[in-house]
Amino acid sequence: SRLRTAGLELCKTDFKPFWGLWLADQSVFSNDDRDRAKRFLGIDQKVFILAASGPAANAGLRAGDVVSKIDGVIVEPQTWMSQGSFLQRASDVLAKADMRPVEIEISRTEEKYSATLTPDVGCRYPLTILPDAQINAGATGNAIVIFSGILSLANTDDELAHVIAHELAHNALGHP
Repeated sequence: SRLRTAGLELCKTDFKPFWGLWLADQSVFSNDDRDRAKRFLGIDQKVFILAASGPAANAGLRAGDVVSKIDGVIVEPQTWMSQGSFLQRASDVLAKADMRPVEIEISRTEEKYSATLTPDVGCRYPLTILPDAQINAGATGNAIVIFSGILSLANTDDELAHVIAHELAHNALGHP
């Protein structure tokens, strides 16, 4: 969150709304990892918040919240026959909203909550963590990639942020 928004002037016109949400459902996990995601994180076909920072945290959203609606659009299965990717539906609703605030409805421990989520402007480079013991990171010009091996080297969030900021700068300055 802080890297996408603090470095905005470097990104020139290469920015997008930053909601401070990392949404997930079982589709983001490999078939081998879906059972673990269900057991350890409770993730199934519903759309969950895996992490919340910046605007989402300020709106009171937390990791583990189950998203039911965004901007009035249902993003959770209503019956066992529900079809389609609700995670994709959630992403589409946020993309369509652009910089406009959205109302988000969530469930947390059997209670329903509603909050207004207003995005920050942030650099648009997505971050991918590849499961590889290699201690490396890179920039593609359009994205940032870090290998999971580098996580063992970083002792603090700030140390990891330094690596990510370095790669973000490569993208922003046009030399990936």
